[in-house]
Amino acid sequence: MLRWIEAHLARSVLLALAGAFAAYEASALFLAYSADAYVTTDVVLVAPEVAGPIAELPVRENQRVAAGTPLLAIEPRPFALALASAQAAVELAQQQQALAADAVAEAEAGIAAAEAVARDAGAVLDRERSLLRSADISAQRVDDARRDLDVASAQLRRAMAVASVARRQVAVRAAEVAVAEAARDRARYDLDRTRLAAPAAGRIAAFERRAGDWLEAGQAVFAVITDQDWRVVANVTERHLGRIAPGQRAWVRLGSDPWRLHEGRVRSLGPAIARSAMPQGVMPYVPPQTDWVRLPRRFPVEITLPGLVGRIPAFRGGNASVLVLH
Repeated sequence: MLRWIEAHLARSVLLALAGAFAAYEASALFLAYSADAYVTTDVVLVAPEVAGPIAELPVRENQRVAAGTPLLAIEPRPFALALASAQAAVELAQQQQALAADAVAEAEAGIAAAEAVARDAGAVLDRERSLLRSADISAQRVDDARRDLDVASAQLRRAMAVASVARRQVAVRAAEVAVAEAARDRARYDLDRTRLAAPAAGRIAAFERRAGDWLEAGQAVFAVITDQDWRVVANVTERHLGRIAPGQRAWVRLGSDPWRLHEGRVRSLGPAIARSAMPQGVMPYVPPQTDWVRLPRRFPVEITLPGLVGRIPAFRGGNASVLVLH
């Protein structure tokens, strides 16, 4: 009797295991489950574009801010002084440009005067030559008239050269004005960048900086965890990928709200992953759990959860589990 029970018990266990395995394999045709999931959203690192000490830091950790809320101010006085200096340089360059324009006008007047003198000298030479042919004057007077014409022509060429130099000087002064205006615009840009505002609504992550600390340009101070684009990224095994498509319904359980299911939609599937963590690339790396067992590869699947922030407190990086119906 005992032998009969043992034989049927073993057969029953094997049948139960086979049935469970068949049920699991069949379930893969209709749904995909992953407990390897996490909550994420867009994060903006707040960093100044200019270096200097922190003059104002009006926000606190975990504070909720609206888009445009003042977050940080770098000491503005050095940048205001630089802007004033650059503005003075622009005004000086503009005055020098005006002087160069006056020099051009003066040179052009000199050309006009030299042309008049040259015309008169030419007319005198023609008259003296006519009188010479009739023997009314000496040849010396013709030579003197020719010399006066040569001098007048030389003066005209000199006046034209002076005018050419003056015109080039105007171009140089115009370039100097453009350079000075660019420096002024840059100084104004730097001054404007001493104040930073929230790029989007969200919450302030924990930070350690305080007023008076020196910051380098590009040095992150804190992060804004934005309210937009909250989603869950589920690492799904590759056997399910062929039956998952954007738009499919998904049910999500959050670690911060474990007793409710939240309905979402599949937004995207990661088309590729990296096979190793090094070197760091642009594709995500989803590490296996062990080194001695070849586990199925998992690919990131993004699940959107509309209105998540309005319903419950969400935490970026929190755990989640996902069930996708396909």
